[in-house]
Formats: sequence, structure tokens, C-alpha cells
Amino acid sequence: MNDQELKSMWKSQPLAAETVSLDAVRGAAQGFHATVVRRNRYEEWSCYVVMLVFGYFAWQLPSMTMRAGCVLVILGTLVMLYQLRKRAAIGALPGLGLADSYVAYFRAELVRQRDALRSIWLWYISPAVPGIAVLLWGMAENDPSGFPWWPMAALFVLPFGVAFWMNLAAARKMQRKIDELDASAR
Repeated sequence: MNDQELKSMWKSQPLAAETVSLDAVRGAAQGFHATVVRRNRYEEWSCYVVMLVFGYFAWQLPSMTMRAGCVLVILGTLVMLYQLRKRAAIGALPGLGLADSYVAYFRAELVRQRDALRSIWLWYISPAVPGIAVLLWGMAENDPSGFPWWPMAALFVLPFGVAFWMNLAAARKMQRKIDELDASAR
């Protein structure tokens, strides 16, 4: 191939993907930031409600085993709350500036949130398991063979299962957005 053919081939290549405006990138990053802040606020308040309810039960239940289960649920909820603030907190938005800083911020936060959601079983679900198990054990103390184990376990397991699958779906959605950002950066 000669120089002329190479130049002709180079000129005939399709143009790079359409560039995104600073306002569009800033808007996407700000919207994501607001969504995560709102989600975390909701999760924190949910933790406070769980601690209040199980604190009341720990005070009122007759069985020491059920009370211990409630205290363990409260401790597990404190672990969840700490991990939520550590793993799923969102960083501050970059100042007014170039789209590159917003793209870098947006991508980094998407990765951080995706990783937090993928590991939710470890830091959000597992801390509650010991307390729930002890609480169920305490509820069955008087008649373990007649206790409705499966329905009672399902009462606790089902919401955690739904939360787990919803968070995995959200993590997959974030991964697609990360892939889109990476593709547009090329």
C-alpha cells in the first residue's frame, strides 16, 4: 500500500462516537448522586426503625432467648448501618469544571456502588442472620417440633432474598452504564 491509499483508508473510517456535552454528563452525575443519597437516607432510616422495633421487643418479650435474638438483630443492624456508610456512601460531586472530571467521578461512583451492591449478602444480609436465628430458636423453645419453622423462616428470608436479587439487578444496570462510559471514552 502506498501513502495515498493509506490516507484514503484513514479518511474513510467512520467518525468516533458522538461527544457528550458537559451539561449532559453533569446532569447524569448529579442525578446519580441524588439517587444514591436518597437511597442511603431511606436505608439509614429503615435501620433506625428496625433498631427501635427490636429494642422494644427486647424489652417486652418474656423469653431470654428471644430477647437475646432481638439484641443480636440490633447489633447486626448497627453493622449494616456502619457498612452502608462505609461501602455505599457517595463522594462529593466535582466542582464546576470539565466534562472529564464529571465522567471520571461518575464512573468511579458507579464502580463503587456496583461493588457495594454485588457484595450486599456479606455486609447487609449476613449481620442479621444470627439474631434472626436466635429469635426463631427462642420462639420455638416451648415446642420445637410443633413450631412452624418454614413459614417463620420464610417471613425473614423472603425479604432478604428479594433485596439481594434487586440489588444484583441494580448492579448489572450500573455495569452496563460503566460499559457505555468506557465505550464513549475510546
